[in-house]
Parts: sequence; C-alpha cells; structure tokens
Amino acid sequence: MERRRLAVVLAGLVLVGGAVTALRLAGGTPDVHATPPPPPLPTVIKPFSAVGVLAPTAGGKPDAPGRLLLTSGPHRLLVTWGSALPGGHDPSGATGYDVRWGTGALTNEKLVAESTIELDGLASDRATKVEVRSVDEFGQRSTPATAIGRAQPDGPPGADNALVDHFDGTIVPDPKLWRLASPNNCAQALRGTGQDSLRMVLLSECGHASATLRARAQFNLDPAAAGGELGRFTIDTDAPGESGELAVDLVPGPVDLLAGSTNDPITATQPNTALIDQFLPPGTIRVRIAADVAPDTNQPENVVQVAAGPNTPIVPVAGRPLSALPVPRIGISVRWEVVLRTDGVEVLRDGVPVAGGNVVPQWRSATALVEFTGSAFGQLRAGVSLIGFGGAPTTAPPVAAGPTVQTDNFVNPVPGASQGVTASTDTGPGSAELRVTVTAAPNTAASPLTVNGAVPTFQVEIGNKTYPAVPAVPGTALLPEVRYPLVARIPASALTDHGVVIAMSMDVPSHYPADVEMVGADLEMMPGPNTRQPGPSDVFAGQSLIQVPPQLAVLTARVLNASGQPVATGQALPRGRAVLEVKMDGLAQQRAAWSLAGLAGFEVLFDET
Repeated sequence: MERRRLAVVLAGLVLVGGAVTALRLAGGTPDVHATPPPPPLPTVIKPFSAVGVLAPTAGGKPDAPGRLLLTSGPHRLLVTWGSALPGGHDPSGATGYDVRWGTGALTNEKLVAESTIELDGLASDRATKVEVRSVDEFGQRSTPATAIGRAQPDGPPGADNALVDHFDGTIVPDPKLWRLASPNNCAQALRGTGQDSLRMVLLSECGHASATLRARAQFNLDPAAAGGELGRFTIDTDAPGESGELAVDLVPGPVDLLAGSTNDPITATQPNTALIDQFLPPGTIRVRIAADVAPDTNQPENVVQVAAGPNTPIVPVAGRPLSALPVPRIGISVRWEVVLRTDGVEVLRDGVPVAGGNVVPQWRSATALVEFTGSAFGQLRAGVSLIGFGGAPTTAPPVAAGPTVQTDNFVNPVPGASQGVTASTDTGPGSAELRVTVTAAPNTAASPLTVNGAVPTFQVEIGNKTYPAVPAVPGTALLPEVRYPLVARIPASALTDHGVVIAMSMDVPSHYPADVEMVGADLEMMPGPNTRQPGPSDVFAGQSLIQVPPQLAVLTARVLNASGQPVATGQALPRGRAVLEVKMDGLAQQRAAWSLAGLAGFEVLFDET
C-alpha cells in the first residue's frame, strides 16, 4: 500500500498561552469536596512530524502593533491600536494580540482577536503600563508597543442625580435597590472578581429570554427642571457588545417583568421618531439597543430604537441632529443615557446624540427595568459599572424579606373564581404588594384571548383566601404570548407562615380557548413582625452559574486533494498528496465567550496513528 502524504496548513488565530482552568464567579459557595485542579497544561509542545508528513514552518515575526491610544474612564483604560484607530491598519502577519498590563510588574495578561481592549478595575491613584504584542498563526510574538495611562476615579454625583449606584458594595446587586428576575432562575448577578471587581457582572443562560434588573426606587420626573429636561436614566455597561440586546423600560405601574426584547429586527423609523408598540403597557417608554454581526461583512453594528406604549402623547418631531453609531466592540463599556424632555426623548451614547423619539411621558413616576438579552444558545455575560436616575428625588422603599414563596400550577380556568374574593387595602407592617406576571397562549390561531370583548379576571390564592390581581398598568392589553403584569395587595394576616404557596386562578366561562401560565412572582414586603433583613441568599436563590473560562478559537478542518479542492466526506482520497487545512476563528470565539484562551498546538491522527 502506498503511503499517503499529509500536509498540515494552518490559518487563522493560533495563540500560545497558559493553562486554562474553570473559574467560578466570586460570591458562590466554595465546594470543600471539589476535586483538586489538574496539573497545568503544557504551553510549549515539541514539534513532531511523521515520515511523509509536511508541516508548515514559521517565517518572520509579525509586525508590532504601532501606536497605542489610551482613553481614560472611571477605573478603566480603553486601549486601541491598528484598525481601531481612525485610518489605522492592523500589523502585517498578526492574527491576534497579547496584552499585558500592571502598575509595576505586568502581572495581568489577556489574549484578544480585535485591536481594542478595555482594562477594568484599575486604581486611579497609580499609573498603569500597557504592552501589546502582535501574535501570528504560529504563536510568534512581535516586539511590544508600550504606553502608560491613568484611570479616572468615580466622579461625584451631580446635583440632578436622584440615585446613583456604582455596584461596588459587599452584596451586588444591592437588595435595597434592585430585584433580578429571569425565567426559571436562568440568570444571576454578583460582584465581579479581578478585573471586574469594581462592577456587577450578570451571567445568563436564558437564551433569547431576557434577564431583568428592576429598580425598587421609583424613577421620578421633575417638571420644574430647567432646559426642558424632565428626567434622565443612565447606565454604564458593556452590553450588548457585538451581539444581543439591551433594553431600558420606564413603566408607569408596579410591574416586575415585561417581554423584554421581542427578538424581532428593529423596525426602521424616521430620525427622532418613536415607534408606537402595542405590545407595551400604555404610557411605557422603551429604548432598545440591539447588536448583531452583519452576515455579508462580518462586521458588528448597533441599532437604537425609541418606542412607546399606546396612549403616549406624541409631539412634533424635533430637528435634533444625530450622529452615526460607532462600531460596537466586545467587552467595551458604553454610557447610554435616556433623556426625557418636554420636546421628546433623546438617547445619548457616551454623551453624543444617536437616537430620539417624538413622545413625552404623561406620568410623573415609573418603574425602571433594564433587560439583558443574549444569543439563543450562548451564555450572556454583561458588566454594569453604574446606573443613575436624574430627575426629582427618589427613595427606595424599606427593604424586608418575608416568607419563602412557592408558585403553584395555574388553575386554568375556574368559572366563578372571583366569587369569595377578599379585596385588601392593608398597607401596614407585614403586608405585601405581590407583582405577578402571566402569559397566555391561544389553543388555535383563531382563538381569542378575550371573552365577549373582556379579558378574564385574575385572582391570587394564598392558603384559603383569594385576592384580586389587577393589571399593573390599567388598560394593558392581554396579547398572545406577551408577558402580562398583574399586582395584588396581600394583607399581613396571610403572610405569617415561614412559607406560602401562591396559585393563580381566572374567572372566565368554561372552555376558555387559551392556556395561561405564571412566569414570575415577587413579594414587595413592608417591614413587620414576621419580616427580616434580606441576606445573600435572598438576592439569588437559584443554582449558581459557572462563568465561562477562556475558550479556544473556533476550529474547523477539511481535507483537500493535491490541487487544493475539498474532498467530500466519505469520498476516497486519490493517490498522491492530500492536504489537511485547519482554520481557527478567534474573533468568533471571543464574541461568544468574551475571553480567548491560548493554544499550545495540535495533535493530528491519520489512520489512528
């Protein structure tokens, strides 16, 4: 039998780095029975090629990155070079970059596929030295490009800031200020570690469903403010990055969850024009910031849309000039500001107007929701450094933890369920406001969700008592598979046990043509004899998620014949020379896992040898 020859051709990103170990986000409970970590993986592999195999060889080292531009921010430095600079070009031979930094010795290191990186968690009182080396497909590193910069401290809140949270406390998010909700506890938010130690990190495995951060303090407008500004919502975050969606909802009612992203492409509107969205509760103001990678160019892009719920007053379109959106980058923080004005809504990106809407809220107070949505199959990771309210003064209600809540199956439906309902007006110590979210799905495409033009009435069952649950925002439409927020007042007498079971029922005629389920429930307790101060277990009660460690670049391989044409799977190889082509896409992996691992080398088996 003639010996087949095999040539290995490498292309794409191949970086040499240290061992990779799984990292659990700080805040989880250590496992004392955990298996000891394995020995470090090799970072250098001795080259070997069997007889008849031609392996590629490295040429000269890649060019250095050239000039580094350091932009200072609160406890962070943004480092850009090459094509990330205006008119810049990536160095010849570079397939990735090795970035190292520190205030003395360069003790921090990260591999990236893009010519930009954000360094977080930096001390503002010491200069930080940064070195960037180009890395070629053989792991060869260039001479370093070097720069020195100093991060800024957190600036003092301005006089118009009614609430500012830097997420740098012991417990993150602070249960006095925030509630985190997600379907089936598929998300958690904790204070980060290492480079992320001065901000909150949200991890989500919710796919296209959103993880929602709800503010307990009301977002209040200030009609007496000068310059026509009524209020301002500010968030510093690296979401949505190059994929996913970030949404800010200001809702005039005690909601807990909304539908978040509709997962539909953002509808194009005229500049400074808002979309009236029938899926939102009346009067709601929503700003959607979506990011995706264009399939034709493989370049990421942002789209920003201002939307409003029905019955929101519309004003003439402002002639405010808008700037084009910059290209989004992985892990780069942006300050987004939603400014509510007497002449409409304005959206700023790092202080620059990028979108607007010709709507004005008719409410004075609203519930603020921030919804984080990732890809359908990947894990979402979002860092949040700041959220602030500008407007009239606000204060979060007293915080208290009540009985453990267990949600039972939805009773579907119960004719006459509204009989015997106990309406409660108890707002005293130990009472609670129960925020419930339900969804309805028609049994057939033609099934209505209303009966004789009216929506069903909903009730909350606790023990042997039933309480009415009414729309959190009056006039909200019950629409197919759209989250429908309800609220019920629960008296202290029903919440004296260590745990309560909450069930829902509907009063509709028999044979209601839709299935309804409860997707969320949250008790806002008034402090009383049977309440307590919340602890860490009250912030997140689900299974701790594992932070994805650095990942190898996406690898693909195919076999080519001697003329360079692909050989189909199952097709016999012709006699002579065959080529194994291995490609690695570091940018795709960094988009998916935010952090890129080093590669020590390949092992190729041919006929099991």
